[in-house]
Amino acid sequence: RAFADGRLVAELAEDDLILGGYVLALLRTDDLEFCERVIECTRDHAAARGSAPAAASAAYYSGYLAHLRGDLIAAEGHVRAAANGFRDAGGIGTLPQLTALLLDTLTDRGELDAAESQLVAAGMDGDIPEHWWFAPVRWSRGYLRLAQRRRREAIEDLTSFGSRCDRDGLV
Repeated sequence: RAFADGRLVAELAEDDLILGGYVLALLRTDDLEFCERVIECTRDHAAARGSAPAAASAAYYSGYLAHLRGDLIAAEGHVRAAANGFRDAGGIGTLPQLTALLLDTLTDRGELDAAESQLVAAGMDGDIPEHWWFAPVRWSRGYLRLAQRRRREAIEDLTSFGSRCDRDGLV
């Protein structure tokens, strides 16, 4: 109920990290219409505050939602808008979560060369840091490698992803 009436978004509007955790958890539910309303509320609060990072986060959530719905064109547009928004706000436009979602979207669209280019641009075509923050990129790179029929590399990335998640206690 706190999300439904926008109260929780308003209370957490100044803490993008905590709000983002809630939104990402909601995106893993089956109620995508509800998620869309919450994301619209986060976008409205970001605009009202004039917060470029919060607006970029809302664009990322919109991209994630579009990807879940299979609207890959919209997903790509939202993710690129999020990357540009973070970059314009003085942040990093190649955050692992953004890179992973863009890779998945391009791979799902069959744009494997474009996905590979994004991987290279993010500096993730070689060694990927061991930190849990980069786990989504490792998974997405493995997914891309499967689509490219580079099975050995895909298996290495995907099994490495699994063992690192086990090691770090991630689900």
